[in-house]
Amino acid sequence: MVARTGLARVEVSLLMHRFFAAYIALTILCAAPVAAAPAVLSLEQEQGLETGDSFSECEGCPEMVVVPAGTFVMGSEANVFAQPLHDVRIAARFAVSSTEVSVAQYEAFIEATGHSSEPGCSVVEDVYNGYIERREELSWRDPGFPQTPAHPVTCVTWNDAEAYVAWLAQVTGKPYRLLTEAEWEYAARGGTTTPYAFGADTSDICLYGNGADKTMQYSAERPDVITDIHDFACSDGYVFTAPVGSFAANPFGLYDMQGNVYEWLVDCSAMLATGRGYQDAPADGSAWMLDDCRSHAMRGGGWASAARELQVADRAEGALPMDDTGIRVARDLLPYREGPQ
Repeated sequence: MVARTGLARVEVSLLMHRFFAAYIALTILCAAPVAAAPAVLSLEQEQGLETGDSFSECEGCPEMVVVPAGTFVMGSEANVFAQPLHDVRIAARFAVSSTEVSVAQYEAFIEATGHSSEPGCSVVEDVYNGYIERREELSWRDPGFPQTPAHPVTCVTWNDAEAYVAWLAQVTGKPYRLLTEAEWEYAARGGTTTPYAFGADTSDICLYGNGADKTMQYSAERPDVITDIHDFACSDGYVFTAPVGSFAANPFGLYDMQGNVYEWLVDCSAMLATGRGYQDAPADGSAWMLDDCRSHAMRGGGWASAARELQVADRAEGALPMDDTGIRVARDLLPYREGPQ
């Protein structure tokens, strides 16, 4: 009887110990901070944002980085299509997505809207001569090379890009849009005046972007690539696209502004058809529109681009979905207000 009573006391003591241990663990767990789900910025939060601050306004939405207003010299004396050099004033601050839109982010848009992207995709067949081939079986889901949800979406049209930013604007109630060509170059430069945001020396270019480097040129996966692109003397580690944000950011905190994929812009473009550069281009950072808009500007170069095509002033245009072309988004912001709102 005594033995059984003693055993019972031990069991009760053990149970009490376990109870208090569980209680303490639960208390600690409940007190631990829980990451808040992304939410649309309030008026006060938006006005309080400072240059370089980042935010995301919905689950799966791009991370946005605040870019300051400013003035810069747009263009390049080394590129006939980027002349004449001219001053451009970006009068208001705005936000730019820190990376290109990923496959996962684009898929969230497709699932939410049922948007039907144009079937087929044009693929880069000859980097040196710029030859492309249309392949109807390819799409943003299967661009013809391996990708994960973290890779940039490709094989999208300008209309797809416009539909994506329209969806972001609808979901958040905020003015999301594509960048203008002037805004893009301003953001890509990050306050610098050199051919690349990191300088003029291309020896370290593979630290900052994904282009037609040695990895791609010597890959058995791409034997059709012309290899006499001599201005890439390094390896970036990727034959095709790289996961967004894989390389160093520019001074504004933006990733992949050179290489990985070209990025659709608002502007119409007819530089190849007319041979004209920046004659009569807007000086206020607004989009350059045309009555007959058959092609749109795109910037940044892609995984199949030579080093010269990754320069911040290099220009390109297109009208087709390509396996080296994707999306980056912008958002208008209210002016900054310091202190209590």
